[in-house]
Amino acid sequence: KKTYLAITSGIPEPPEGSIECNIARSLKNPRQMCVAEKGKWAVLHYKTIQYYHYFALVKVQLETGRMHQIRVQFAQRNMPILGDLLYNTRRYVHALLPQNMKHKATELLTTHLLRQALHAWRLQFIHPISGAEMDLCAALPEDFLYTLKWLERYFAVDTDSASLNVILEENKTW
Repeated sequence: KKTYLAITSGIPEPPEGSIECNIARSLKNPRQMCVAEKGKWAVLHYKTIQYYHYFALVKVQLETGRMHQIRVQFAQRNMPILGDLLYNTRRYVHALLPQNMKHKATELLTTHLLRQALHAWRLQFIHPISGAEMDLCAALPEDFLYTLKWLERYFAVDTDSASLNVILEENKTW
């Protein structure tokens, strides 16, 4: 069982659910994958952990493992991964934001978050030899933590951030 954390540009609607579609290599751009009728079946499940104005922190569990699956399926739902230069653009992010925040987003994306905000967070499996249940977690990288703090500073929504605090507290113990 693979669990990822992602920061989306845009708010997932509905806040939790599943995305199912076929994914294939794009004919327009061979570096990209796309939703295509003749592609391979792809399923993921997501849950919004924390809302921000224009952004969200989302927990994602893959049921299938297709190339670029999370990136493609989220982009197709108009909630592309922040910082993803292949399936999202700075122009898209700017279109979401008020004029006075566009320069802040550009600074984040050119100075602090130089990759997609997608993190392989947890892997759970049965050990093939011992039969023990394995639960491995990877601490959040500094750029991901910086981005979450940046979102809290500039785009916080007046809601309970208990879920985010749990993730941040778990992060300290790894």
